[in-house]
Amino acid sequence: MAAVAGIAWLRVGIQKAQARASGTAMHTGLRAAKSQTMQMQTETTQAESLSPGAFSFAAPVLLHRSDFPQPEMPCLLAVFTAKNCQTCSEVWQQQQQFKSASTAVVEVRQKKLLRRYGIEAVPVVVLADSVGKVRWCHLGRLPNSAQGEIKALLADLSG
Repeated sequence: MAAVAGIAWLRVGIQKAQARASGTAMHTGLRAAKSQTMQMQTETTQAESLSPGAFSFAAPVLLHRSDFPQPEMPCLLAVFTAKNCQTCSEVWQQQQQFKSASTAVVEVRQKKLLRRYGIEAVPVVVLADSVGKVRWCHLGRLPNSAQGEIKALLADLSG
């Protein structure tokens, strides 16, 4: 918190020097610096409010179908995995049952694609439609109910 205040006061000092040099009123610069300080303090407080074990997961909302094999298929079930992940192997094996004439099931390990779609933890199962809009996503081991959800969504998307 002290570092945030120090940065803000450094900004004020720079703004005072600029104001003296240009002959403009300083009160506007002080208000702007105070506003920036309050914003930085709020951001710091928000970051500190997370517990050490807390995490967040941002699922992709759109997949570029050209990044994956069989982009012409109505449905894509992409399973983002890692090489030495036992859970990933289990989830990948479970998803094999959904391969069909209308559904491409693809394992994704390429770091380039993991980064592109913001995948920071695996396994992640993503179901996308023909234009790449993500219709369903899950992080981690799939519960038994997920298989039914996937089947129902695939039936809807396949027409």
